[in-house]
Amino acid sequence: MIKEIADKIIELLKSDQALNFDWYFEPPVRAKTFPYGFVDFAGGPSERVVGSKSLFTYNFYIVTIHRKRSDTDETERNLMDWTEKALNILRSNFTLDGLVEDSRIMAVEGDYAFTDQGNLIATRITLQVKVWL
Repeated sequence: MIKEIADKIIELLKSDQALNFDWYFEPPVRAKTFPYGFVDFAGGPSERVVGSKSLFTYNFYIVTIHRKRSDTDETERNLMDWTEKALNILRSNFTLDGLVEDSRIMAVEGDYAFTDQGNLIATRITLQVKVWL
């Protein structure tokens, strides 16, 4: 089910033309293109048991990364636009097409790094889902 949830998140995000770039299940060793994104499973506890089923709360990190190419703020603006689009997609489909019981945005964070691939900027959305297994 974990893989199916990550697949569904990627599918929903890629359905928006602005977010239709390369997506991975984990950070790639070396990005081939920018921007790119990945959905990373962060785990979570089982909350309650009903019969043979447990309600699990899982967190997924949804990360978008872009490379800054100039001193203008265009890259940051694009990243903010993509983050808002992703948030709207996830909020408007909180059951992920019926795959999960519920979901909610837990956090939105930004970061940057200076690497051999250039100055990278990123946002990370933490999406919490509840699913019966």
